[in-house]
Amino acid sequence: MTMKTLLAAASVAVATSATGALAVPVTIDFGGADGEFSELSYEGGLLTVSTLLGALGSEFSKVTRQAEGLGVTHDFDSSDELDNWETLFFSFNSNVKLIKMEFAAFNPGLWDFDNYVVTVLQPGPSFVLDIDNADPLMFGEIEANAFSIGAGVLDYFYIESLTFDDMSAVPLPAGGALLLGGLGGLAALRRKRKAA
Repeated sequence: MTMKTLLAAASVAVATSATGALAVPVTIDFGGADGEFSELSYEGGLLTVSTLLGALGSEFSKVTRQAEGLGVTHDFDSSDELDNWETLFFSFNSNVKLIKMEFAAFNPGLWDFDNYVVTVLQPGPSFVLDIDNADPLMFGEIEANAFSIGAGVLDYFYIESLTFDDMSAVPLPAGGALLLGGLGGLAALRRKRKAA
């Protein structure tokens, strides 16, 4: 077996084992000390939460954080939950697989429709989900780098938590590193034998 054949086999083995690696699941609990913010950052900057207007650079509305979770307040509405067409914008610094969002103080309101609307921004076409009474919201592992969620006209709630797979944190399997180290040792041994 030549060295080229051995290295080619090793690279195929490493590539095959790397594709089997799993993404790291992350659950963020949004509850915390009360406050109003232009934006909030989580997981070392992986996730940034702002109001939709805040994402466009406006100071008109603020993200609120309560023990129950996240909401929105602005000049015409002093409540701190997400209500009456208010929208939160979630942006990630890399693609993630969205799994689940949970709510607190969930109130379907007087109607059985328009409880919340989710717009998912992803590679390729974006799409909108108009959801009725779903708590938790199961995304079905949609890959995306941003999404927004807005409350219906007579509905109010807090965003309690979000679960997603961090695609940027996929580790190289330890077996791949061991295989490369072993092949490097074999190459060094072969060179030593040729030199002797």
